[in-house]
Amino acid sequence: MKHFIFLLGRPGCGKSVVYKIIKEILERKEIYSPRVDDFLTLKEILAEDKEFKRHILKDGGFAVTDWTVVDEALSDLCKLVEKEKADKKIIFIEFARDNYKHAFENFTKDVLNDSIILYLYSTFEECYKRNVARFQKKCNEMNLRNDPDFSRVVNEANSNHNVADASSSVSEANNGHDNHIVPLDLMKTYYKTDDYEQVYLKSEKELMEIVPAKTVVLDSTISGETGMENLRKQIEKEVINELF
Repeated sequence: MKHFIFLLGRPGCGKSVVYKIIKEILERKEIYSPRVDDFLTLKEILAEDKEFKRHILKDGGFAVTDWTVVDEALSDLCKLVEKEKADKKIIFIEFARDNYKHAFENFTKDVLNDSIILYLYSTFEECYKRNVARFQKKCNEMNLRNDPDFSRVVNEANSNHNVADASSSVSEANNGHDNHIVPLDLMKTYYKTDDYEQVYLKSEKELMEIVPAKTVVLDSTISGETGMENLRKQIEKEVINELF
């Protein structure tokens, strides 16, 4: 049995949906399946940056200024999952990068050899729409529109199609995993594309030649219930057997 599942793909590609689908399947097999991501690890690292040498506060959240910190976050994740490895337990490791080849250099061979990588493909435009919708939904659910700062952020998002770095505050209020919102300028630059996507769009076979572990590409371009059912079928057909 594999003990680690990497969930990769730009924000809004459906990583949380895939996690929930697989988690339900694993629960029926009495397998515990916690999830970790680099966002919460990054927050912990930056909390120690009292002099703001590696980040700045911005619009109710934060923005990274020293990008070496994202490698540090992944290295910390690697140490964490190695420590937490156990029988009847599969740990999901979730993150998004523009260069996955470099990112995986932060993980040991022991972790990679005991892993399966799930790369979720969806278009940039679709992912951005999902991010905006998710943020606005969570603000409504938590009555964040009553907070002047968040009201301003959401109003700017609606009027200018520009989403501010409010992710850290929203995530903290809801345990962090499912409410990340990425600024539009960062989506258009850092998350516009990635090295895996560029190779995949040319040839899936070529992608399989550069990944560091068994990899399955899941098409998450369709949204809503239809998209969820489509992902469920892909997972049942292509993923579950690879875990055992």
